[in-house]
Parts: sequence; C-alpha cells; structure tokens
Amino acid sequence: MLGPLEQQVLDALWERSSEQTVRDLHAAFPEIAYTTLMTTLDRLFRKGLLARVRQGRAFAYRHRWTRDELAVLLAREVMEGVLPHDSEGLRPVMSCFVDLVETCDPALLGELEALVRNRRPATPAPGAPATMNRGGAMSGPDAAAPIAQGNGGNEEAI
Repeated sequence: MLGPLEQQVLDALWERSSEQTVRDLHAAFPEIAYTTLMTTLDRLFRKGLLARVRQGRAFAYRHRWTRDELAVLLAREVMEGVLPHDSEGLRPVMSCFVDLVETCDPALLGELEALVRNRRPATPAPGAPATMNRGGAMSGPDAAAPIAQGNGGNEEAI
C-alpha cells in the first residue's frame, strides 16, 4: 500500500507529461525537505511503481502505470493477500463483496453481473451433445442425464 506522501508524489508525476527530477518536483512540495522527496521517489522506484533514468548526477522519474492501471494492480495485490484459495472460503467473501458494491452504487451490480457473464464459457445450446472438458468431466445439457432422468430418479449413483 501507499503512504500519503507516496500517493501525492504519484499524483504529481501523473499531472506531468515528462520525466521529473527531484528538483523539478520539489516546487510542488515546498513543505517537504528535498531529501525526503528524494527518498520517497527512490522508495516508489524500489516498489516498482516508477521508472527512472540518469540525467547527469540526478535521476529523472516517471510513472510506470496510469492511475487506473495502478488501482487495478493494488486491488489485485490486496485481494490476493486476503482471499482464501478454496471455493468454500471464497463464498462469504464474494457475498461481502456484492454487499459492498450494492451499498456503494447499486447500479454497479449490473456491471458486475455483465463481467461475470462475459467470463463464463459459452453454454451449449439445448439438445447439444455433452462434451468432455479438460478435467475429464462431462459438460453440456445431457451430461447429468443418466442419473437425473434415469429410472424416475430412483437409480443410485455408483
């Protein structure tokens, strides 16, 4: 995660179209010591958030990602750190996420649903033959037919 000064420095770099040295940026941070700004830029570089090139005796820095790209990267990092890696553990987290989205902006639930729908593999048309997926399981509308339809549902699974 980013500290407040790190975020401010990134914001200042996003506002500029070219690489910036500490001297270039310092005017935007008059309350911050030159060395503090230099350390902050170096920390952001070491975190992989900035690129830098040598310009004489100084470094010039630029952002590596747009604001939106960085927001996605940071969100993914946080989520990977807290999400369980099994489906049972994910269910309550998904439910909480949907609740938070609804609380924040109920209209976003439709966008979330569209994202999920677009990620799902295409569903076979009704009556299409069942196919074998990469894991060896049957898929398609007839995949469960022998047990589900069978002898009026009286058959036992073996």
